[in-house]
Amino acid sequence: MYRQRYWDPRLFAAVTALTRIAEGVAIPLAELALRWLLDRDSTDALLLGGSRTGHLRANLAAAQAGPLPPEVTAACDEVGAALRGPMPAYNR
Repeated sequence: MYRQRYWDPRLFAAVTALTRIAEGVAIPLAELALRWLLDRDSTDALLLGGSRTGHLRANLAAAQAGPLPPEVTAACDEVGAALRGPMPAYNR
C-alpha cells in the first residue's frame, strides 16, 4: 500500500527539486523542511527528535534559525503546488 502511494516519479522529482533549493542556500534538506513547516500559519506545533543527540541538536538549531528567505519559501511552495491534485490525501 505504501509503495503504491509514495513510489511516484513526481515525489522523487519534488525531492530532487527541494534538494537543489536547499543546496542553493547552503542548508541541509531537513533544515529546509523544518523551517518551511515552522513558517506555516497552519503549524501549531512541531515534534522534534532524532535517533541521535546530534539529530535533535540540528533540529533545535533549525527551529531557532527563523523563517526562510521569502524567495526560498516561494520556491518550496512552487514544488509543493505541483503535487497538489495528483497526490492522494495524507490523512484518512
